[in-house]
Amino acid sequence: MPLQRGDKKPVIMKWQSLQSRMPNEAERLSWKAFHRDGNIGLPLGPESGLVAIDVDTDDPVVLGILQKVLPPSPWRRIGQKGYVVIYKYDGQPIIRIKYKDADGKLQSLVEMLGAGSQIVLPPSIHPKTQQPYRANKDLVDCLSDIRSLPPNIEQILRDALGQAGLQVGSAAFGAVTDYISTGNRDTRLVSMAGLFARDVIKGEKTLLEACAQIELAVGTFMQKTYGDVIAPEKGPQKLIEFLIRDVTGPKARALPKGWDEGVTDEQRAAWGLDAFSKDNETWDHGQIMTYFNAHIEKAGVKDSPEQFTSVVKQVLNRIASNPNLEPIEEDQILNYIATVSARRVSVASVRRQLAQLRAGPIAGGDHAEIAKAVVRDLEDLGGEIRFHLDTLWQWRGSAWEKMDEGDVLKHIINEYGSYKAATRASDHQGILRTVRGMQKGELKKRLEPGINFVNGYLTDELELKEHHPDYGMTYTLPYPYKPELAGKCTRFQRMLNDYWGDDPDYAEKVTALGEVMAMTLFGKMTEVQVAICLYGVAHSGKSRIMEIMQALMPDDAQTTLPPTMWGDKFGPAQLVGKLLNFAGELSETQLIESAKFKQIISGEQIEAQEKNQKMFTFRPKAAHWFASNHHPKSKDSSDGFTRRWLFLVFTRAFPKDERKINDYDKVVIAEEREAIAAWAVNHMIRLRTENFKLTDPVSSIEQREMLENELNSVRDFLCGFRDHGWMNLGAEAHKDVSDQHNYTTFTTLWNEYRSYCISQSVSPVGSKMLVKRMGQLQGQFGFKMDKVSGAKGLPIPVFRYLTIVANRRAAA
Repeated sequence: MPLQRGDKKPVIMKWQSLQSRMPNEAERLSWKAFHRDGNIGLPLGPESGLVAIDVDTDDPVVLGILQKVLPPSPWRRIGQKGYVVIYKYDGQPIIRIKYKDADGKLQSLVEMLGAGSQIVLPPSIHPKTQQPYRANKDLVDCLSDIRSLPPNIEQILRDALGQAGLQVGSAAFGAVTDYISTGNRDTRLVSMAGLFARDVIKGEKTLLEACAQIELAVGTFMQKTYGDVIAPEKGPQKLIEFLIRDVTGPKARALPKGWDEGVTDEQRAAWGLDAFSKDNETWDHGQIMTYFNAHIEKAGVKDSPEQFTSVVKQVLNRIASNPNLEPIEEDQILNYIATVSARRVSVASVRRQLAQLRAGPIAGGDHAEIAKAVVRDLEDLGGEIRFHLDTLWQWRGSAWEKMDEGDVLKHIINEYGSYKAATRASDHQGILRTVRGMQKGELKKRLEPGINFVNGYLTDELELKEHHPDYGMTYTLPYPYKPELAGKCTRFQRMLNDYWGDDPDYAEKVTALGEVMAMTLFGKMTEVQVAICLYGVAHSGKSRIMEIMQALMPDDAQTTLPPTMWGDKFGPAQLVGKLLNFAGELSETQLIESAKFKQIISGEQIEAQEKNQKMFTFRPKAAHWFASNHHPKSKDSSDGFTRRWLFLVFTRAFPKDERKINDYDKVVIAEEREAIAAWAVNHMIRLRTENFKLTDPVSSIEQREMLENELNSVRDFLCGFRDHGWMNLGAEAHKDVSDQHNYTTFTTLWNEYRSYCISQSVSPVGSKMLVKRMGQLQGQFGFKMDKVSGAKGLPIPVFRYLTIVANRRAAA
């Protein structure tokens, strides 16, 4: 493609479209005629099949490093400094690596240029040196020898340059490449084409203007698509399909004057526009009057009711097809017809006939008929529509998206407001309610759990299937599933080693983290009924792990709802359709409502309500992650609350000078997002074989016991006495003790318990609550509640297989 003379700037607009198509003959002739003295640019990406590495330095140290880590390239171009080499394009994103110079400023070092970029080819003139670019050989002579780059080339380059002592800038968070699925692309392409076609019919754009705009929009949009790339010309093609259907189909829309301005005869033939004739265009007031007068003057027409009526119908068709006709012009034509007919037809009867013509292909006599037409229109522009959980949803190729009911009402008013059953605001609302009722249905009709990656639906058996509406997914992960990358997230693994490498249960922690990440992605955490708490001291890595988990999920699949709002009237509605709830820092003072906590963690059916909407029921699927340096607080001391926590414990606080670069989690995600997801997903293999039993690190068990003791002073008392050797617990500890001595009376235990609480500055529970809690704990600690006969044969409550050491004070 041509560049400005002695410069790198393209002289043509929308040059990015050439990354996915070859220039046509007209473009090539134009370039030869008008830009023969310009520089030459090569668009990189899918059409050329090339990606370039642009080295912007002459530093021999850097050049030596790059020579070691980059694969050999058969073509090398030299400009002012550094060089450019080429490799095969495999969908790589654009990557820019900078370094800090002696003044602390970031300077360009190495760039990987892919789709959306271009390189200058010899013998173009360099803008600074004003000398020609040089290459070791012609590019076309070495295309067959070009190699591929490693998939983790950015990480390789950054690590190599960093180890050489260069202060390499961090990968920006924007370096993460978010994709859309091919299904989403195709659905949006159809939607855009339909809307642009309507703009042409309304006279808001000419066909050429609409084609140019949709081609630009599609070209930009397609760069985000993962998978097969279609040419931007697909947009105009689909637009013209809509246009032909709307004009020649049942709706019989008329084309406005000037719609084809600038269209050549060759384009008309190539695009199939020969399907249109002058009869498909709107007539203005003068043309309608001329037609009427010319046909009325023909012999016998005025005296023949049949012929006269036929002419009138044709005139009315022309009036109905021109939405831009002024009301006064319409009245003039209708009055003129009535006058010429010598009052054989009235203005009122002609107007009634005109209203029927404007009604279109449906009668529009009731809400149901109009609602069916509305659904048909909207599904033509998008995908299937369903009404679920008090919301209209539309299938967008890979996932369901919420519809804006305001837009649906606008369509009803604009397209069907002239119908008898759609004249009032109450009619519009009634039609909308009918649409809801007609389309009511569950989104999820296939109960197969899975993850909705951009390249397909991954089941928990790790089978990648095509997207389908019946999976009921309301999100699409903006990146692909790449199983070959599992285990290749070296930065992430190094991070975990920094955090937990010295811990005795390091391997268990890493495994547990992978398992809960997998279960979160698959939406299965409610099946194991566990909340995740990243627990530990400040500056220990908790927030970075959380940031990485959040970055694996799209925004529309996660929310932030603290447990203090789980009992709120409107709070739980935020969990609808979510897979991740980052509940944030646990409150040190506010209590978690135990009953609601258990319901939501377990995925039980609960009630929810959006503001100003009706109450509905649903089952939450979100995983709940917390980060905290203290335990959760609740009035519930039973294991029904405490056993629903998995603690990933962080014990090492990093000094400021040992902390990694700022936003290091963003660097990790930018380079290893797909690899981390594949690593996490692989844990499903073990989980499935062991009935989804999560790994429970020793440190997590210890924290749960501490939590149980914090919430239950009776349990804390038992553990404290047992651990100090002041109490014997369980039948095994009393195997050599007779039944007359293997128990403790309630009164003795009550006194010991109260003394212990006072020593710990804890408020003791009442005597009745003590009995209740001892009953709850007897199975866990191996004692049992019993009764023995006392004085006068009265029963005395005792705790058998629980005895207090007589000389404990002395031992202490």
